[in-house]
Amino acid sequence: MDLAEWAVEDLSQWAAWVALCPISEAECSTAKADRQLEARMDQRTRERLPALPTLVKTAARLLKEAKLRLDALNAAPLSSTFTVQGRDVHRSAFQQAR
Repeated sequence: MDLAEWAVEDLSQWAAWVALCPISEAECSTAKADRQLEARMDQRTRERLPALPTLVKTAARLLKEAKLRLDALNAAPLSSTFTVQGRDVHRSAFQQAR
């Protein structure tokens, strides 16, 4: 690559050392591989799409439960035990700095 660039700048000095690349542009094309990759990705999307509503419901439920736990934790005094969602939780006496 350097010789090719130098030959453009100073043809008289470097032209004898420059040779064309034996690999054609067509041999370097990745269009077929790109199409195959995209087809595989699209197929995975089609296979997983029916599960999306369940995933969204589960994520929303987990978020709601996490918010309930966090609210209960923030409302509890330090060094206390409280129950949230049927589980006993102990809040330590040390408050972490934010």
